[in-house]
Amino acid sequence: MPRGLGHLTLPHVRGDVVRPRILVDADLGNIPVKVWTGNKNLYYDHNGYGSPSLFYAAGSALSFDNIEENNDLGATGFTLSLALSQAGTSSDILQKVIDTTYRNRPIVIYLAFVDENEDIIPNLVILFDGYTDSMSVRDDGDTATITLQAESNLLLLRKARKLSYTHEDQLVAFPGDMGLEFVASIQEKVSVWGTES
Repeated sequence: MPRGLGHLTLPHVRGDVVRPRILVDADLGNIPVKVWTGNKNLYYDHNGYGSPSLFYAAGSALSFDNIEENNDLGATGFTLSLALSQAGTSSDILQKVIDTTYRNRPIVIYLAFVDENEDIIPNLVILFDGYTDSMSVRDDGDTATITLQAESNLLLLRKARKLSYTHEDQLVAFPGDMGLEFVASIQEKVSVWGTES
């Protein structure tokens, strides 16, 4: 079975007609951005918390470049674009996005499959899990295009941690914990095990 695909999804993938859709869940601080490539708004419990979230239908207005995987921890980011018209709620969303602090905010991209009624088949596949890096907005009067660039969470593994296994760092993380109190005193200690016969 392909990685991440559940038993409910496989028949739709192997069928004559495959209907893939992309769901985007981005937290841009004061505005959660939940859109998908479907043709109707969707309430869906994508994270299993029991409370469905509203994903706005973006259809072909939502586009992105390839999401790549590699064996090292290289930068494997991607670019996501959303074209909004200037009418109604789109302009409200656009203004909120412009006013928000967007760097280092979580973003998750899901792959979903739908049936002939555009209803989601359970078992979403996480295509990308990372954080936002940069954003640009291009406005030509009728349509505004928001372009968001994101980086994978794997890049965090390359960053050096500032904390060590010392008594002082342990007290910062867990005040009152004396578990590493003697670490410094045993660094140069020589212990003799057993006796010579």
